[in-house]
Amino acid sequence: DVVGHEFTHAVDSSSAGLLYQYESGAISESIADILGEALERSIYGSNDWLIGSFLNPANSVGGPFRNMQNPGTKGDPAKMSQFLRTDQDYGGVHTN
Repeated sequence: DVVGHEFTHAVDSSSAGLLYQYESGAISESIADILGEALERSIYGSNDWLIGSFLNPANSVGGPFRNMQNPGTKGDPAKMSQFLRTDQDYGGVHTN
């Protein structure tokens, strides 16, 4: 899912014309997450809606860093009424 996510950014940034900040940046991240999970499904036959579920970095506790099925478990907003207004991370592109 992570590799598919990153390849989606390559296509998205050269074709969609979305600014990588605030809502449009969050949309770019969402599209990349969805297509990353679609790739995971095509390879493994199922998907878990967890971005990074196969990662286990040595310098962290490992595991997924986003939960698309239940975003609140990772501290991310689950709906637009919870959109985080911030100037960090290009306006919260990875959180929102």
